[in-house]
Amino acid sequence: MLYQKEYNVIQRLVPQLFRLVDRHFGGALSSQAKSAAHDVVTPLDIAADKLLVKEITKEFPGDLLLTEESSPDTVLGRGRAWVIDPICGTGNLSRGIRLFVTNIALVEKGRVRAAWVIDHSRQRLLWSTGNGLWIDGQRIPRLGTSKSFPVVDVNWGYYYLLDISTQKKYAALVSDVRLERKIWAIDTQSSICFAYVATGQIEGAMTLNINAWDFAAPVFLIERNGGIVTNFDGSPWSLKSKSLVMANAKPLHKTLLGYIRKHKLQSCL
Repeated sequence: MLYQKEYNVIQRLVPQLFRLVDRHFGGALSSQAKSAAHDVVTPLDIAADKLLVKEITKEFPGDLLLTEESSPDTVLGRGRAWVIDPICGTGNLSRGIRLFVTNIALVEKGRVRAAWVIDHSRQRLLWSTGNGLWIDGQRIPRLGTSKSFPVVDVNWGYYYLLDISTQKKYAALVSDVRLERKIWAIDTQSSICFAYVATGQIEGAMTLNINAWDFAAPVFLIERNGGIVTNFDGSPWSLKSKSLVMANAKPLHKTLLGYIRKHKLQSCL
């Protein structure tokens, strides 16, 4: 298997992270605001970050790390790097809702080569080292079938950091999606929804103004399992992307791009 050592390291970390979450989740869930009142960090975010950084640095001392909590300003080059979100869905966590993930992506030459998403809601590991999608030790069937009433996570990301005109356009898009009732729109407040597109548990997602640590791991899993991920204008995504469209099949992806074009949001890349 490609990246066998990397896989082994993450496998050893998974039970440690589960125990860490259990300890913190059972105690006081204090939080501190960052960029806005609902953008928060908890002691669990910091503890998970420290664990991952310590172990990955020990095993791969020459690799760069881009993590949301301790190194968000790392500039990725052509060498190896790890893109990590210790806890994605901290807003849910801070309210005692166990709907969050840990995202870990291995990057080489500017491209994701392997990825792991630790699903704390079900205590399972979703991963790929390039050959399909696996949950723990079981390979998952490839995506590609559409449903007549697909479930799509319409994620707001860091919309409040954008100009008011863009915010209003996205709000109008979300309203259209809900009122036309061709799609069952949800919002999980976490990139767990992107991973669930990869597994086929939901059919699609769109998100506005997020960061590489939010999407690098799960969108890699989506593509490795036959799904489609692009920027808002339909172009290929990269680690510099900000707004993404994800779908299990081409018809749904085309529908979602249609909403984006209608509301003139193609420039949100």
